[in-house]
Amino acid sequence: MKHFTVLAVLLAITTALCAQNGSAAQQLLQKSKDYHDPMGKWATFEATLNLLETRPNGKDRQTQLKIDNIYSPFYLRPAGLSLLPR
Repeated sequence: MKHFTVLAVLLAITTALCAQNGSAAQQLLQKSKDYHDPMGKWATFEATLNLLETRPNGKDRQTQLKIDNIYSPFYLRPAGLSLLPR
C-alpha cells in the first residue's frame, strides 16, 4: 500500500507539471501567431511557390509547393508528378 501511495503522489505531481508546460507552450504559440500574423490572414492564406533547383553537373529539378490553409496545410509536388489535388 505504501508503494501505491508513493506512485499516486508521483503521478499527480507529474500530471500537474505536464499541464503547466502544455499551457506555457500554448501561450508561446499564441504569442508567436499574434506577432507574425497580426491581421489574422494565415487561416485563409493561399499561395503557390515554384522552385527550380539548378545543379552544376546534373539535371535541374522543379518542385511546386502549394499552401491553401482553407483546404489543407500544404502540398508538395516534386517534378514529374501530375496535377495538384483540389
